[in-house]
Amino acid sequence: MATRCSGRVGGYVSGQFLVAITAGFCSFIFLEIVGLGQYAVALAIVIVFTDFIPMVGGLIGCVIITLIGLTDNVWTGVACLVYGVVYQQIENYVVAPRIMRRAVDIPGAVTVIAALLGGALLGVVGALLAIPTAAAILLIIREVWVRKADTS
Repeated sequence: MATRCSGRVGGYVSGQFLVAITAGFCSFIFLEIVGLGQYAVALAIVIVFTDFIPMVGGLIGCVIITLIGLTDNVWTGVACLVYGVVYQQIENYVVAPRIMRRAVDIPGAVTVIAALLGGALLGVVGALLAIPTAAAILLIIREVWVRKADTS
């Protein structure tokens, strides 16, 4: 049981890494298109690191990109803000749940609800720990409770 729980936690870490790399790649492409090519690689790396914080990490990266965009041009800053907000919504409700469903083997709705509840209860630490905790609880329910009910 402990081996399977640690496997789920490892799946979460690799899934979060894939989500962060996706955010960095998409940000790199956007920054090249919008005209911030000279900063694109550095800002994409910043996005990758901030995106490891579930739910709000992308928003932190969006603020950084927007501030850099504003130093170039007001419209570039606005475009960066719009991109960041739209991408964050797509990541939170489409990309991350699909990746986590495969990596951690929990339903997408549970992923979103766990991250929101963990973030609301314990802040950033809760958001970081919410999905592996939900995966472990789901595993225990499936293996102990459901199997016990099946044998009765």
